[in-house]
Amino acid sequence: MFTNVLKKFFTWVNVYENKVATKRMEDEEIAAMIADVKKILTQSPKTVLQDAAGIAAIGVMMCVTLYLPQVF
Repeated sequence: MFTNVLKKFFTWVNVYENKVATKRMEDEEIAAMIADVKKILTQSPKTVLQDAAGIAAIGVMMCVTLYLPQVF
């Protein structure tokens, strides 16, 4: 297995393995994602607010924890 990694590392190849994963998103895909987000926000606004409150609480706890003096 390690030899295959070395072959890939030391071989000059113009073809990338993750070319499909890094392609630019098309306008239709972006519009579909925006539509999905709008659908989620309209169907469950209470859940979104609860999630936002949870994220804010975690942020506050992290800030308080980082500013506490070192006890030990």
